[in-house]
Amino acid sequence: MCSSDLSSGVRPYGGTQNIYEYESEGASKSDRLFANVMLRTNPVTFFGLYMLGSSKANTAGAGSFPSNQYNLHVDYGRASNDVRNRIFFGGFSDLPYHFSISPFLIYQSSSPFNITIGEDLNGDAQFNDRPAFATDLSRSSVYRTRYGNFDADPLPGQIIIPINYGKGPSYFTANLRLGRSFSFGPVVPDTTPPPSPNAAKKKTGPPKKKEVQHRYSLDLGVEAQNVFNYVNAARPVGVLTSPLFGKSTALTGVFESSQPGNRILYLELAFRF
Repeated sequence: MCSSDLSSGVRPYGGTQNIYEYESEGASKSDRLFANVMLRTNPVTFFGLYMLGSSKANTAGAGSFPSNQYNLHVDYGRASNDVRNRIFFGGFSDLPYHFSISPFLIYQSSSPFNITIGEDLNGDAQFNDRPAFATDLSRSSVYRTRYGNFDADPLPGQIIIPINYGKGPSYFTANLRLGRSFSFGPVVPDTTPPPSPNAAKKKTGPPKKKEVQHRYSLDLGVEAQNVFNYVNAARPVGVLTSPLFGKSTALTGVFESSQPGNRILYLELAFRF
């Protein structure tokens, strides 16, 4: 890598070639606040989780490279997994005629993405250099975007934008499962011991009818992911000079996993014996 003067061609350690070396070095800080709730009634169960978080780091993992190999601090800022709010809410309920229903909702606020120039300005063979905040809008290297005005050819004294400066889309999905159970075959003997006389005296109201257990069961289910067909776009393209800058070119799933479709239906069949 060249010195801070990009046009000097001077390498701090001498030589004419780049030095490629991995180091297990980095800094990160995360703060999390959790709140959960659960409500159990007969025959409905609800549960929920809310998480408030903040994550900062100067590296995105073993497969990432710093923009300045001699000063990791310039990359210290929002981590790639810095999501402020996450909400999980679900439930389960038994319905008449052996039906059951299970809703599940997930929401998380926007995740950041890194804005880069797409060029190697400092001679380190890595195309991860970031633009500067534009101070002269008349320059041909200035890009005006909804995230701000950036200069792809930074001048001395201009401030380089922080890492992960872009704001990506949020995520929301509502899943729903409806199931039905069928029992058939020989009756399974009831091995539950009878209640003690004292316990029987304490019970009030009519006795609860026991369900007959059969040896075989058939479970049918229909599960819908993203029932409301909400478009969950992946992180936008972060290369400032790309014609696709700021646009999402794929779908995303929970925790950034790939998603084959926006709304998916699953048919389930299980035979138990």
